[in-house]
Amino acid sequence: MLHRSTGTLFIEDSVFSLGDRDDPQSPLHIVGAFPTPDTTGLLATAPGFVAVTCGVHLSDVTVTADTDIPITLPPAPDGDFRVRDSVRHRDAGEDRGPNDPAEHHLIQIWPSAPHPDELVKATDRTGALWRDHRRR
Repeated sequence: MLHRSTGTLFIEDSVFSLGDRDDPQSPLHIVGAFPTPDTTGLLATAPGFVAVTCGVHLSDVTVTADTDIPITLPPAPDGDFRVRDSVRHRDAGEDRGPNDPAEHHLIQIWPSAPHPDELVKATDRTGALWRDHRRR
């Protein structure tokens, strides 16, 4: 059964993460292990961890999560999952006005065999900056 939940997150340093913050193997606890979104310009992955790059540095974003598994994911390598993020209104960044729509992420998670990061559609300038960073 599919579960959908929407909420607001306060973003600091242009990123939020999915994963177990208490896992000592998490990139949150290992200096230099934090991944960057070089392939997609949006998501950066490590075992049991996903970092989501935002267009805002310090602000609220809206996040909707779709998942057909429990929200609390088992730690890697006990399970393999795919994650997709579709984002709207990302490029307004810090220039967003009070009447402009908030940045909105739709996170979808499902069980699947491991697969390399893949860029499905790219239309925002923020993602292009991250992908260009990889080429340098």
